[in-house]
Amino acid sequence: MELYELVQSHLIFPSPLCSPGDPDYISLQNTAMICQCYSELKLDHLQRCPSSPTPLSLSQALSFSQMSCSDNGWSGSQEFLLRVRWCMFKRRQLEMDSRGALAVLRECHCLLEEKRCRVQVLPNLRQDPCISPVQVSRKIKDLEQVLASQEVFGMFESGDHSGVVSCLRPMLDWTSDNFSQLLLGGGDNEEQTPISLLLLSLLAMKRWQECLLCSVAGLQELLVSYKLGNERWVSALHTVYTHLDRCLEEAPGDLLQECGESLQRHLVVCVFRTLELQVEMTDSPLFHLLPLSLPCSVLYFSLLSLWEDGDVAMETRPEPGVDVMETETEQLPVVVEETDREAILGASPAVTTNQEGCRVSGSRWGLQFLCDVHDYLGGGGQGWCVGDKGRILHILVCRLREELRQLTAHPPKTRVALLRELEQCYYCLYGHPHKKAKAWGLQDHGAEQLPLTWDSAQVLLEFYHPSFLPAVEENRALTPELVSLYRKLVDIIPDTGKVIPLSVIAGYIEGRLESLPLPSPPAPHTSLVSEIFYLLADDALKSSDFFSALHNYTQSVCYCPERVDTWAGLALARARTVMKKLDRRDVRGGMEAVLQKQVTPILRCFKRALALGSQHHYITEKYGLFCYTVQSYCSQIITMPHLYSGKVELMSWAERSRRGLLKLARQCFHSALSKVGGARAWLYGLVAAKAGVKLGHPPAETLPLLTSVAKQLSSGDVIPPASVELRGPWMTWIEVRSFR
Repeated sequence: MELYELVQSHLIFPSPLCSPGDPDYISLQNTAMICQCYSELKLDHLQRCPSSPTPLSLSQALSFSQMSCSDNGWSGSQEFLLRVRWCMFKRRQLEMDSRGALAVLRECHCLLEEKRCRVQVLPNLRQDPCISPVQVSRKIKDLEQVLASQEVFGMFESGDHSGVVSCLRPMLDWTSDNFSQLLLGGGDNEEQTPISLLLLSLLAMKRWQECLLCSVAGLQELLVSYKLGNERWVSALHTVYTHLDRCLEEAPGDLLQECGESLQRHLVVCVFRTLELQVEMTDSPLFHLLPLSLPCSVLYFSLLSLWEDGDVAMETRPEPGVDVMETETEQLPVVVEETDREAILGASPAVTTNQEGCRVSGSRWGLQFLCDVHDYLGGGGQGWCVGDKGRILHILVCRLREELRQLTAHPPKTRVALLRELEQCYYCLYGHPHKKAKAWGLQDHGAEQLPLTWDSAQVLLEFYHPSFLPAVEENRALTPELVSLYRKLVDIIPDTGKVIPLSVIAGYIEGRLESLPLPSPPAPHTSLVSEIFYLLADDALKSSDFFSALHNYTQSVCYCPERVDTWAGLALARARTVMKKLDRRDVRGGMEAVLQKQVTPILRCFKRALALGSQHHYITEKYGLFCYTVQSYCSQIITMPHLYSGKVELMSWAERSRRGLLKLARQCFHSALSKVGGARAWLYGLVAAKAGVKLGHPPAETLPLLTSVAKQLSSGDVIPPASVELRGPWMTWIEVRSFR
C-alpha cells in the first residue's frame, strides 16, 4: 500500500479499451492487477480502522480495475470481475450506502452461480478470505432486513403509524421465521428496534388490545429463548416490558378483562418467569440491564381488577359490622411495622387518576402489594426498588398520596404510618434525608439515588415543603436537611417564570428606576419557586450568611415582588452587612464607599417593604434604628473633620444625609409608637425624642415623649433590662439604666 501510494502519481495507466492483440494489453493486465491488489489491501485496512479517511488513490484504483475488466475477455476475467465487484461491495459498506451495497452483492451472487463453485478465494482480504453462494445469500438477506428497518423507521418518523403496523404486524406469527427478527432485529438504539416501533405505533393509534396481545406474544417468545442471554435479548425484554407497562396504565377501562382470562393468565406467568430470571441472572454482567421493577408494575396493573372486585382469596374475612382495621392486621405480612399495618388496610375500593396521571387504586390489597414489592426489591440492600427509573416506587408514591388525601376520617396513627412509608420511598428515590434516616427509622435499601427533575421535585416538595413561610422576625422554618434539599432544587429550577427581570429589580433597588413595572403573567411554578428562594434566604439571614441571603432574596423578588417579608429581608441583609462593617470602628479606611453606595439601596428596600405592609412594627423599628445609626456616623464625620482630611465627597455626603436620616428615624419611631405598646414603647419614645432634640425641635414636642417614657419606667408595668445600648459611631452610644 505504501509503495503504491508513493508511485501512483507517476503511473501511466494504459487504455482499458485495448484488445488482446494490442501491444499494451499485457501492461493493462499488470496494471489492473496492481490496482486490484491495492484496493483489496486498503479496503481491508479501512474496515479494521473505520475512522481512517478514504484516500483518493483508492477511488482511482477501483475505477481502473472496474473499467479494465468490462469487455476485454482476457484469461481469468470472471474471477477478476468477482474480486472487483466484492471490493465495490466493501466500499459501499464503508460509505453506509445500503442500497448500493445490496445491488453489488446481488451481482456477486449471480457471478458465483454462473461459476458454479462452492467457494471463491479472495486474496489480500483478512475478514473475507473466501466467499460462497450461501454466505452471500445470507448477507443479501441481512441487508434487505436493514433496508426494510430503515424504511419502517422513516415511516415512523413521518407519523405513518398505520404503515408501520402493516409492515411489522405480519412478522408477529408463531410460524414465521421473521418473529425473532422482529424481537431481536437491528437498530441504532433501543427505540429503533422493530418491536419497539410496532408497539409505539399501536400505542399512538390507541389500539390497546392489539398492543397488549403483541406484547404478551413477544414476552413468551423472549422467555422461551432466554438462554441466548446476550445484550440484545435483554434490551428487547426491557423494551417489551416498558411499552406493556405504558399500555396497561394508559388504556381506558379494564383492558385485561376485555382481552379474556387466558391472556391474563399468560401475562402473569410471563411476569413470574421474569422474576425467576432476575434471581438466576444476579451474577450475570447483564443483570443491570434487566427490567427489575417493571415486571412488578405490570403485575400490579394485571391484578388491579381482581382486587377491586374482591376476588382475591383471603385467609379470613371480617364479619359484617366488624372493624377491618382491628381484625385483619395480624393476618397480613408486615411491611413497615406491625403497629403501622393499619395504614395499609383502611381505604375504600375506588380507582382514580391523580394529578401526575398515575393510575391508582383505592383497594387496600393493591397498596399492600406495592408495599410488599418495595420490601422485596429493596430487601438485603440490593437496591432493586429504583430499577427502571424507580417505576414501582413512583406508582407507590402516587398511591400513598391518594390515600393521604382520602384518610380524613381515620385515626392519626394511620396517617403517620402512610407518611412513614411515603418518606421511605423518597429516601430510596432521592436519598433524602441523608443524615437522619436511621434516626427516623428509615431502612437503607442500598439504592442508587435517581437524579432530581423539576417534575419529581414538585412532588417531593409537597411532602417536605413547610406549611407556612416564616416572617423575618420569626424562627427559621428549614432544618439543615431541608436546606441541603432546597439547594439541590435551585440547580433544576426552570429558567422561565420570573414576573419581573433581575435587571429591573436591581435598577429599582439602586435608584435608577423610580417604580417597578407591572409584573408579567406568572407561570404555574412561579409561586413555588419564589417560596424556595425565600426559605433559603430566610435561613441564610438567620445564620448570618448575608451574601447568600441577598442573592436568594433578590431571586425571590423576581418571582413574587409583592411579598412584604422578602423586601424586609432584603433590606435587613444589606443593613446588617453595613452595620457589621461600621461596628468594627474602622471608619477611616474605605468606609466612604460603603456609606455612599449601600445606604440608598437599603432605604429603598425598607421603603418598599413598608409600602406593602405599613402596619409591620418590626420592619418599622429596624428601619428607624438603621437610619439613626447611620446618622450617628454622619455626625461623627462632621464633628471630627481631622480624621477625614482630603475626603471632600464623604464630608459633603454626610452633611447632606444627616438631617434626612434623622427625620426618617423620628418618623419611624413615632409610627412604631402607634403600632405597638408594652415593653418596647418606652424605647421608641426615647429614640424619637432624642432625634427631635438633634433636629432642633422645641421642648414642647420632645418633653411629652420623655415624660411618657419616665412614667412607663417608674410605673412598674415595664421593667427594662439592667442595661440597653443603642450603639452609634465610635465612642458614642445611648445607654438606659433602670434605677430602683
